[in-house]
Amino acid sequence: MIRTEGLTKLFNQGRNQPSITAVEDLTLQVEEGEVFGFSAFWVPMVPARPPPCGC
Repeated sequence: MIRTEGLTKLFNQGRNQPSITAVEDLTLQVEEGEVFGFSAFWVPMVPARPPPCGC
């Protein structure tokens, strides 16, 4: 059996940027003999930033 309760996964974007929540409060249980798949496609929507040199 595979079991998780309240699983949360955050990705840090870097200094002074908010974290991105990929999974929040996931609870699931997969019994022996069951087949389970979890798939996701994610593309971050990051706003354009000026170059660090200020050019």
